[in-house]
Amino acid sequence: MRPAARLHAAGFSLLELMVVVVILSILAVVGYSTYVRQVVKSNRAEARIALLAEAARQERYRSEHLSYASDLITLRGLPDSARGRPLLTERGHYVLSMRVTPDGCDGTAANPCDGFEVIATAAPGDIQQRDEACYALRINQAGQQDAIRKGQSFDSLTPDQRLASLHRCWG
Repeated sequence: MRPAARLHAAGFSLLELMVVVVILSILAVVGYSTYVRQVVKSNRAEARIALLAEAARQERYRSEHLSYASDLITLRGLPDSARGRPLLTERGHYVLSMRVTPDGCDGTAANPCDGFEVIATAAPGDIQQRDEACYALRINQAGQQDAIRKGQSFDSLTPDQRLASLHRCWG
């Protein structure tokens, strides 16, 4: 005769296993979203570095030509065939653009540009598109830095918003 059958089998029940799976799923979702947030935040450094480099190039250009360069292609000494294509930062997370003042200046001594702003905007299809708080960063000839949220324009920034964006995106 066999000894009395055990009432409980060794191991885990299906319910216990499902609870563990649910807990692990929650931890994975939280962990992944935190990871993505940190990657996006660290990629902002690429935009800041690129903007500071372009501003320094503009100052060098101005010391040699008595005017700021009228566009990034001229500033970087790229061939005319580069016009019309997006100018990306080193790892391609941002698209660079530039505006000069006054409108219509061409960067020559006869028609000098006396101001500029360089803008780094999250590249289409890039992970930086998720960075809604710091979607585009900007620097100008005076070294003023700010940033905008996705869907916002630089012209609509109030002084308080400029200061907040400086701390959030440049700090």
